[in-house]
Amino acid sequence: MRAHPAIGTATLPTVRSSEMPLLAGKSEIGHKSIAEIAYCAGILDGEGSISASKSTGCSLNFRVIVSVSMCDAEPLHLFVKLFGGCVKTTKTPTRTGKPIFYWAIFCRNAADVLETLLPYLLVKRQRAINAIQLARSMKTRGTASHHDFTDLEVANRQKLATAIRSENFSTNGRLASRATKVRLQ
Repeated sequence: MRAHPAIGTATLPTVRSSEMPLLAGKSEIGHKSIAEIAYCAGILDGEGSISASKSTGCSLNFRVIVSVSMCDAEPLHLFVKLFGGCVKTTKTPTRTGKPIFYWAIFCRNAADVLETLLPYLLVKRQRAINAIQLARSMKTRGTASHHDFTDLEVANRQKLATAIRSENFSTNGRLASRATKVRLQ
């Protein structure tokens, strides 16, 4: 494990998609199988969301959220098995009456999930990198006040949150396909 250059001090496995076949002989990372991790990355890429919102209580802090919603609960139970959290049913079903199941994880736990899935993410890769940086820049709960943040920290967090949000919005009915690489000062 080495420090990932785009994230800085966070340690991530440096696996490129061209190197993935080399993992065929290795079947697990910790207690998680590589097949399960890659499967979850595909589900997150296709059905999931990586977002950032302002935290309640401190307008200078942001909350990173990784979530997946779908009509089949079984893949979401795999997320629970690998990463924790729980599966809930939303109040509003689909137009055909099928229930919608929802899994989410927040803040530093979300960053841990994204670091694990990052080598296998394609569509949401840059958004994940931005979200990891944002989550890792947050102070521990209860220790942060408005006076604990430098202007530079606030500006960098705002840039990351804005980049994550802008990647989640669509333009002219088409999903924004360009990821925003954030240059921090």
